[in-house]
Amino acid sequence: MSVNKEGIREIIIQQYFLHEFEHHPPSTSQEAKPKKVVPRAHTLMDIYKCLHQGEFGLGHSIDNPANFKDQLAREFSRAKPTATEPTLENIAPDGSVLRLNLRPYKNLFKDDEIKACSFLLQVCLDSAKIENGDRKRFFATLAEFKQMNNRGELEVGGIIYVFPHGMVDHFLREIMYLTRRLGTIPVLSHSPVYRQFNAPTYRVVDRVVLKGSPLASILQQQ
Repeated sequence: MSVNKEGIREIIIQQYFLHEFEHHPPSTSQEAKPKKVVPRAHTLMDIYKCLHQGEFGLGHSIDNPANFKDQLAREFSRAKPTATEPTLENIAPDGSVLRLNLRPYKNLFKDDEIKACSFLLQVCLDSAKIENGDRKRFFATLAEFKQMNNRGELEVGGIIYVFPHGMVDHFLREIMYLTRRLGTIPVLSHSPVYRQFNAPTYRVVDRVVLKGSPLASILQQQ
């Protein structure tokens, strides 16, 4: 199955730029040749999670709206407003699925946090109703990431991020094994190392739903 190769590449490059690049010391070398490094603030679990969310969206993951509402309210109240992070991150090759980061989002609604949380809750609930994703395309996307990684195509600011080839092969074999055993494509959490370095706090939303909501103006910030 064909995939949007450039879209996939842009997603991974964006993730490395936003959540990996700052965790590597600047090079003091005068050489123009980019250097290869193993990602420090990501594991393969985190790349997989990003691509999975981009393909399947929320995937009806909100089983209990009341619990989801309470969890969102708690996380939103703890989030520290900031203007130094992007409010939205595209995580789908076609741009249909986004991560909405709570810290910069909260910064936009300093005067009415209750309304901000209410608007976002409805966007999430409506996004969860949308059927997204194709199993074959997702595995083709993982295979494309593997090729980009192995060919050293994922470069940010003179740094080429490369997971060891054998590590990627092993990880993808484990995903295939789990898929066969569970009868469904596994959903993974962020790794402890990613949480340590990046403290993620976001919600996954559908672009069409967001565009039709009171939060549509946020899309103009992308």
